[in-house]
Amino acid sequence: MTLAFVSGAERVLASGELKKTGNKIEFNLVSGTYMLKWMTSKLKKECNQQVQDQAASLFAAALPGMEITYKGEDFITDVYVPVTREQLNSYLDAGYEVRLFDDERVCKFLLK
Repeated sequence: MTLAFVSGAERVLASGELKKTGNKIEFNLVSGTYMLKWMTSKLKKECNQQVQDQAASLFAAALPGMEITYKGEDFITDVYVPVTREQLNSYLDAGYEVRLFDDERVCKFLLK
């Protein structure tokens, strides 16, 4: 479930992942679908820093007492969060298309 959907947001300016452990929140700006074009642009470094700072500020205001940290890496990977057959079936049942690629380069090429 996305924060944008739950909060009723009308616009999404950036996307990524959140990971909460105790009183620590880690976030990133890694979202292949939404952020790929922006993250590969010439302005990535400048924009990334601005979005990081703004997101950290918003989290700190909304979640006082929490430690907020930016991480520039994926949290959801097959190593950290393996996908189960049950999860895949739930996506298929919901009407999503699920594809399996042996190579990340092939995936990126085919999804252009």
